[in-house]
Amino acid sequence: MCIAVAAVAAIWLNLRPQLEPETKASHRPGLNHVVAEFLVDLESKDLEAVVDSAPPSYYHVREDATELLAKHGGAAVTQGDVRIDHEMAPDMANVDIISMETEQSARWTQSFVWADGAWHPLLGGATENGKPLPIE
Repeated sequence: MCIAVAAVAAIWLNLRPQLEPETKASHRPGLNHVVAEFLVDLESKDLEAVVDSAPPSYYHVREDATELLAKHGGAAVTQGDVRIDHEMAPDMANVDIISMETEQSARWTQSFVWADGAWHPLLGGATENGKPLPIE
């Protein structure tokens, strides 16, 4: 009986990774929810909500948000493909956005970044101690 239990346990331990695959982004949940909220903010042309959705302590966010809303705000938008390079940039996601502007559709890519424990649309740029990082 002990041999049978040990054999079953060994088989289960060998199969477990196949039965319960570990996703590389599992420690960064919530991207789809953040994208959906971002799209609602775009459709409603809510500048403050778009600005507030950017990573904390980023600079030039309002300028980027204003430009984005001028270009795509108010249009019906949907989410397309999501790409995350788990090897090179697991904290960055590129999301295709499709909007119906007038009678034509427009497609663009919006980047999202994992910062301070959550996903954020990448607007503006990173800062260090409230000052823009030097461009090298």
